[in-house]
Amino acid sequence: MVVFTAVEKDDEKNKEEILNKTISNIKDVYGKVNAKSVVIYPYAHLSGNLASPKFAKEMLQNIYENLKEQNLDVIKAPFGYYKGFEVKCNIRSAN
Repeated sequence: MVVFTAVEKDDEKNKEEILNKTISNIKDVYGKVNAKSVVIYPYAHLSGNLASPKFAKEMLQNIYENLKEQNLDVIKAPFGYYKGFEVKCNIRSAN
């Protein structure tokens, strides 16, 4: 499972609340899709109201460490790099 993530300025006001909600949401979806691993993927293009790079890196590291402590197989993509990716979908029949 890939989590495309942008940390915003307003997140700095409620760091712990945002961190806890983020972890909770990731774990919820992780369980629902029966993921085997999760990638924390910084993706600044999701917002026009970004937090400072220092704060964003700290938050992403906290997310990573928290998930790791909960024994999830977690990887984090590099912060600040131009990254390319390819999306493939597993199409399931509704029947």
